[in-house]
Amino acid sequence: MWHHTQQLAFSDAHAQSHKHVIARSNPPPGRGYRYRSFANEDAVYEHVASLARSERCFFEMIVHSPEGGVDSASRVHFDLEWDTGDDDKTDVDMPTKEEYLNAFCDFLDSFMQKHYDTKVPRLSLIHI
Repeated sequence: MWHHTQQLAFSDAHAQSHKHVIARSNPPPGRGYRYRSFANEDAVYEHVASLARSERCFFEMIVHSPEGGVDSASRVHFDLEWDTGDDDKTDVDMPTKEEYLNAFCDFLDSFMQKHYDTKVPRLSLIHI
């Protein structure tokens, strides 16, 4: 259930032992945000994947666990977009989707190795 305040969504999350709350902008002409809790991150991704691509605009909020005193873990996500149809790009050799994603994954591997001394297995990356 979507709520019009963060507090209602956090109360809902606490009552249902949910671990994540996400927010999204209210549709025009409305202003502000609405909030919803989910049991886990898989439920969040399942919900997002069930929507049309144009509707996949959310903000993740990490729920603080009062029992453990720590924030719940969440996956890092990147919103990668590019438009090949603009007039100023007609003479530019644009990469394919696979080339673009592979180049980004190569950059991510290099960045994570350099700054965090860890590797990100390609199979653990989710493409929605």
